[in-house]
Amino acid sequence: MRFADNPVPPQRYADFADTVGNYLNEVKKLADSKRDAADLQAKMLASNAYRLADDPGKTSGPATALKPVPHFNFAPLENAVDRLKRSARSYDSALAQRASTLSPALQSQLFAMTRETEETLAPADGLPGRDWYKNIMYAPGASTGYAAKTMPGVREAIEDERWDDVDRYVAITAAALQAYSDKLDAATRLIGAPEATAAR
Repeated sequence: MRFADNPVPPQRYADFADTVGNYLNEVKKLADSKRDAADLQAKMLASNAYRLADDPGKTSGPATALKPVPHFNFAPLENAVDRLKRSARSYDSALAQRASTLSPALQSQLFAMTRETEETLAPADGLPGRDWYKNIMYAPGASTGYAAKTMPGVREAIEDERWDDVDRYVAITAAALQAYSDKLDAATRLIGAPEATAAR
């Protein structure tokens, strides 16, 4: 209802940018925690800790070694999130300052740009094994029913130990966020253009 009744788009993109930054921190921590668990288990296996802790009255096989977790290149995503935060704050600030002076034609253009901005989060690639899910920021988990996963391409690649897909989806997600920032920057320029404050 707010969206339909507002003269200009009601989104505060800085809030979204901060949230995306939190999602990035979460997937980086997920990778670190999986790496730490694999490293710890490898040390325990090397020192026969599992064998020493076995109950002699019960039969058990050796622990299955966890896959070593490589270090991933999150730099493209970190750069994209940093730019998104800058672009979002610039847009929010420009709109707050000029919203009341925008002509109806430019208000309409801003709404159209809002739709285009959201479309950048659904690149053609889709998610691994279910390419009909296009949104790279939110999707139902592949094995969690309706429970949502954030940054699903990156997150699920880490969870499922598909290491090559991690860097691939870091790049895909980063490119989508760069395109998102491009749209925000274009909207900021539109708001700041001389004709943006034309008389109604």
